[in-house]
Amino acid sequence: MFKSNVSRRYKSRPYRIVHYCEKYKLEDNLEIIAFDKRFSGVKLRWVLRKRYNYTKRLLYAIIERIIDNSNVIIVIYGTPNSGKSEGAQIIAFFIRYVLWKYVKIKIEIHYAFSTADFQDILPDMEVGDVGIRDESSGLSGAGSKNVQKYLDNITKAVRMDQNSFVFVDPLLMEPDVVSYYLETAGKNKKTRKVRFILYDKNKDELGHIYLPLHWCKRFRKLYKIKKKANLEAMKALAGMVTPELSNRLERDEMNLLQYCSEYFVTKKGDIEPLIYRYNRRFIKKEDMIKGDTHYIKILTSLVWLDIKEGRNIKIKKKKEIKLKIHYKNGQTFSKFVRANIPENTGERPNYIVARIAEGLAKGLSHDAIGANHKDIGAGIINTYSKWIRREAPIEIRLGFLFEKWFALSVGVPLEQLEELLGSNEPDKPDLIWKDKIYSIKLRIEQRSKTMRFNQPIDFSPEYKDAIRKGCKYTLVFMNPAWELKIQLIELDPVNDPDDVIVRSPSFKKPSKMLAMD
Repeated sequence: MFKSNVSRRYKSRPYRIVHYCEKYKLEDNLEIIAFDKRFSGVKLRWVLRKRYNYTKRLLYAIIERIIDNSNVIIVIYGTPNSGKSEGAQIIAFFIRYVLWKYVKIKIEIHYAFSTADFQDILPDMEVGDVGIRDESSGLSGAGSKNVQKYLDNITKAVRMDQNSFVFVDPLLMEPDVVSYYLETAGKNKKTRKVRFILYDKNKDELGHIYLPLHWCKRFRKLYKIKKKANLEAMKALAGMVTPELSNRLERDEMNLLQYCSEYFVTKKGDIEPLIYRYNRRFIKKEDMIKGDTHYIKILTSLVWLDIKEGRNIKIKKKKEIKLKIHYKNGQTFSKFVRANIPENTGERPNYIVARIAEGLAKGLSHDAIGANHKDIGAGIINTYSKWIRREAPIEIRLGFLFEKWFALSVGVPLEQLEELLGSNEPDKPDLIWKDKIYSIKLRIEQRSKTMRFNQPIDFSPEYKDAIRKGCKYTLVFMNPAWELKIQLIELDPVNDPDDVIVRSPSFKKPSKMLAMD
C-alpha cells in the first residue's frame, strides 16, 4: 500500500509531463517531446503559465528605453524554420512605430546576413535606425567569440545614436550588451503567431511572449531574396580560395596594418573594431574591407602576427591644407563656410563642395540643396555630403570650421586662433577664452529632435580641466536643422549628471540656457 502511494505521487503533478505544443507546433515530434519534458520540470513549469505572458511588458519595456533616448539589443535563437526571422522583423517594425509615435522621427530598417553586409549597413545608419543581423554560421561555433567581441564594441559605439539591433542565430550567442534574449517555442499557423521564451540579460527566465507575423509582403519578399542570395554565395564559396580572394586579402592586410600603426594598436581585440572606422573613410564599397566571419578572422590574425613581429609600415602623411581664414563681424556660419572652402581640395571640385557644404551648414536636407542648385544631381549631393562629413581633410570639415567660426564670433583674434583652439590636440579643451572653458560640438541631423552626450567621454578635455580648476564649463552646441541654431549650455562637472541631453526647441527647451556675448 505504501509503495503504491509513493508510485502514484511520483507520477502525479508536478512530475507529470505537460503538453505545451498542441497549438504552437515545433519542427518535429522529437523536438516537441524534448520541449515538453524540459518545461514540465519543477523549476520551469511556471514559465508557460498564463500569468507569465510578458508580451505587453516586453513591448512597454521597449517603449521606455526609446523614450529615455536609449536603444534595444535583442538576440533571437532557436531551431531552423521556427519563426526567428519573422520575430526579428516584427520587433524592428514595433521599434520603428515607437520612434515615430513618441520621438517624432522616421527611421529605416536595415538587414544583413554576413559580417560584410553588417559592416556595409553600419555607416548608413542614421539616428534611431534599426539593424537586423540574421542567422549566419559565423555567429556560433569556431570564431564566435571574436564575432561577439566585435558586436560588443560596435553596439557600444553606436549606442549614442540610439540604434537598436536584433540578432538572429540558430544557437545562443552572448554579447555583453544584450537587453533581452528570445528563444523560439513554436508557432501557430492558424492565428499567425510565434511563441517565444523571454530571458533577461543574465539569461534567467522571465516568462513567455507571443508575436504576430507581419503583413508587409514587400519587405518579406526583399528580405527572403537577399537571404537566399547570401546562402547561395556561402555554398558556392565554401572551402574555395581563389587568386582574386588571395590578392584582396593581401591588400586588406597591408591597408589594415597601416591603419593599426596610426592608432598604435597593442591588442588583437582592438583590430576588428577598427575595420568599421577604416571603412568610413571610403565612399566606394570596393575600397572597403569586406568579407564573411571566416575572412575577417583570417585577416585580423595576419595583421596581429605582423604587429607582434614588429613589421614596419611607412605611414603616408596626408596632404595638409592650410586655410587662409576670412571672417567678417556678424557673419553667419553658412557664409563663413562658403568663404573658407579652399580653391582646390585636392580630391573634389571646389565649386560643388562649397555649395553643398554651405547648404549643410544652413541645415538644409539633400532635397533642399538639390532644389537650390539644380545643376547638381541628387547622387552627387549624397556622395559629396558623406565625403564632407567623414572623409574630407579635417581642415574643411564642418565641425572644424564651426570651432573657428565660434571662436572668432566671441572675439578671439585671428592671429591667436591656432594657438587657442584645441582641435588637433586630444587632451586640450576646444577653447579657453576670458577664463571660460568651451566644448564646441556640431551635429547635422535632420530627423532627430534630441542629442545625447556623456560628459566624461564626449567632453573629456573640458570636463577634466573644469574639475581641476573647480569651475563650470560651457557646451556650445549647434544643429543647423533645428529652429534654434546655436545653444550654449552651462555644465557643472561635479553636480550635473554625466548624461547630457540637448533638445530641439520644438521638442523641449533645454535647461540652463545662456545668451551669447
